[in-house]
Amino acid sequence: MMRYFIGHNYAYPMMGFGGGWILWIVGALVVALVVILIVRAVRNPVHSTVCAETAAGKEDSVAMRILDERYAKGEITDEEYRTKKSNLL
Repeated sequence: MMRYFIGHNYAYPMMGFGGGWILWIVGALVVALVVILIVRAVRNPVHSTVCAETAAGKEDSVAMRILDERYAKGEITDEEYRTKKSNLL
């Protein structure tokens, strides 16, 4: 014998989940989306700061290499080389 819930605006037999499982899936997707957005928001400023520091380090190394090349070619004197090198470091 099957029971029916007539008082709850539907008359279905008591078996299965009905359509409630769709709400669980949608809820899980919303929670996953919120977690992903929070992780990206926290991670990106740190990542961009590290990239900026790395880029600054590369610019310094490029400037130092150019300075070394100019000194090796004899375009600048020892005193100019030491002064510019101390400014870069």
